[in-house]
Amino acid sequence: MGEDLTFVASKDAREQVRLDRARIERGIDVTAAKRAGRALQLEVPTVQRLGEVWFTKDIQPRYKHPEVVARVLRKHINPVPAPVAPPDVQSVHIDRVLTRIVAGGAPTIANDTLRHMSRMFRMAVRNHGIERNPAADFDLVDAGRDELSRDRWLTVEALQELAQAMRTTPNFGRANELSVWLPLALCVRKMELLSARWDAFDLDAGIWTLATESTKTRALMRIPLAEPVIA
Repeated sequence: MGEDLTFVASKDAREQVRLDRARIERGIDVTAAKRAGRALQLEVPTVQRLGEVWFTKDIQPRYKHPEVVARVLRKHINPVPAPVAPPDVQSVHIDRVLTRIVAGGAPTIANDTLRHMSRMFRMAVRNHGIERNPAADFDLVDAGRDELSRDRWLTVEALQELAQAMRTTPNFGRANELSVWLPLALCVRKMELLSARWDAFDLDAGIWTLATESTKTRALMRIPLAEPVIA
């Protein structure tokens, strides 16, 4: 048993020497890289911690709605490789994350998750914490596939069915019903409504103005809040 362990250890040592030699030939300062890698591993010992660092550095300062990315980290990425050290993440971990999301019927979220993981591990590569990005070999075909835009709208009949279902569903409640009708009536996205500020509403004119930085399409929108009164 002791001899077997010695053989494995020596084999691993030879492999490490081979890798170090290859990195030196590519002009990499192996000693500095290892020192930086050890420092990063102290800072981000797990994938969950790596996600927290990436979120703080790259997402919070730049995203208008960083909570969307935080939810992907919490719900989809962390449950699979969260306790794994970043250098130990393999392709199977990435595949497992994407497979779970697609199996749950959310291909668009799978695409977003792949993009987030690729950026997160790319940050780790830049900081010498890992040798290569484990998400680099995946593309949209492996996640939710290409996203095709569709022209789709609710018919009057579909709206009537929706109204009936909300009113007859036990425990759905009036508050939830109104939260569905409000964005439908205003023709806005949920986060456009939730992030609205009071100074965007002109109650005298009955107009809500969505500035370009507040809309997903970066288009200025003026939404009437009431039918105009004709004298």
